Amino acid sequence: MKKYLFLLIGMAMLLAACDDSSEGDTSEEENNGSRTEEVAAEINSEEANTEEMGKRDALYYLEEITKSSLNISYLTDGDGEAEIKQLLTEGIDNIDTAIKDIEKNFNSEDPLTKEVVEVADFVKEASEKYLDDNDFEALSNASGEIGYMVGVIARNYLDKELPPTIARVSEDFSEVDESESNDKGQLDKQVNEELEDFIEEYNRYGSQLDGFELLDPNSFEDRQETEFGTSQVLHSSDDYVIRVAYDSDNEINSFAVGVVDNESGNAFSSLFFVGEVLGINNDSLVVAMSETLDERRNQYNFSESGYKVTIFNELENQSSELTLSVWFEKE
Repeated sequence: MKKYLFLLIGMAMLLAACDDSSEGDTSEEENNGSRTEEVAAEINSEEANTEEMGKRDALYYLEEITKSSLNISYLTDGDGEAEIKQLLTEGIDNIDTAIKDIEKNFNSEDPLTKEVVEVADFVKEASEKYLDDNDFEALSNASGEIGYMVGVIARNYLDKELPPTIARVSEDFSEVDESESNDKGQLDKQVNEELEDFIEEYNRYGSQLDGFELLDPNSFEDRQETEFGTSQVLHSSDDYVIRVAYDSDNEINSFAVGVVDNESGNAFSSLFFVGEVLGINNDSLVVAMSETLDERRNQYNFSESGYKVTIFNELENQSSELTLSVWFEKE
């Protein structure tokens, strides 16, 4: 059995409509060598560049930054901790080299450059944490966030094209055994007990606002299969989106709220209601949103009531339909 990472959980939310995103991966991998040579030639140039990062550069560096951690997905139960640690150690070395190259050749204020560096920092931090405490579950959760971050970059800057390794992992692990697919298909409209409790509590808050749209299980979209379970849209409008993700045992592992209209009171009310139901203090969310939106940070993390809350600032991404995305992941 594979030691699966939760890469596709993040990517499914961003690239579900991009079935063609992995086409041409083979040629991409074949051309990766020529890209490497071209980037190396630029790096060896006597005159340091301060230019904006291009699509090809971003794909090259994202590949160097993520390939070691993503290849852990291909380790089998016969592979031990030594193999994982070797991959992560090599990955950290690749990240350090990539960061030096990026700092030398690209404008640090370029938006794409900044987002690639943020991915590098996050992958390195997650890798170092695993090397310290051997927490594979935390590494798996981090992989889901890596998938989300790379998915955002691919959507906003790279014409939805993915680096070769992440595209290959996505394609390889998207194939589901037909019998398993049939079993999961029966869960499409099912609402488990935990979600029933969530809906009841959420609607209790929402009923106090005139005109606020309550959650109706009969109107939920069908569940979409992911490599590690399913995900389901609970609400979708021009103002906001609510999604829930389940693991392979049909247990909820995360909720996500995407705010589309930053002037919609209902959108932020919904966000706070989700937080209240999950035990997240409203003041914590206000502080976190202030850190991301007012201080122009791309993301902010904090933990509370057994959830890791991550807020992603989408305001700087002109092609994004969202103002911000908030993930509530069980720790």
